[in-house]
Amino acid sequence: MINVSYRRFLLAVCLVLSPFTSGSAQLTYQSPPADLVKVLEAPANPVTSVSPNRQWVLVTVSDPRSITISDMADSAYYLGGSKIRANPDYRVENIGIRSATVSSIDGKIVRNLEVPAGGRIGSAAAWSVK
Repeated sequence: MINVSYRRFLLAVCLVLSPFTSGSAQLTYQSPPADLVKVLEAPANPVTSVSPNRQWVLVTVSDPRSITISDMADSAYYLGGSKIRANPDYRVENIGIRSATVSSIDGKIVRNLEVPAGGRIGSAAAWSVK
């Protein structure tokens, strides 16, 4: 009888101490290499659009849309290729076009559209047809 209770005692001690031994072997958070951070934080590629009369070119540079872990974890519904959040928090994200340049096709006329510091132009720039 004493032998059985001794085994139970050892089993209980092993079970109690086992989480502490496996936890110490886990790695802590490590930041990614600097080159990878540069790639992840790089601005988006410029987008070009030719005017309907084919005389002007609009070149825009937008903010990259980074997806966070919390964005991935949010419950959402997908409808027609769009993601609809199940529990929206109604925050306004300042994501859009950071700079825009309009130039003639031959390159003789170039106009930079000034965007205020910290401001953005709407994310869908389009030509007006007259």
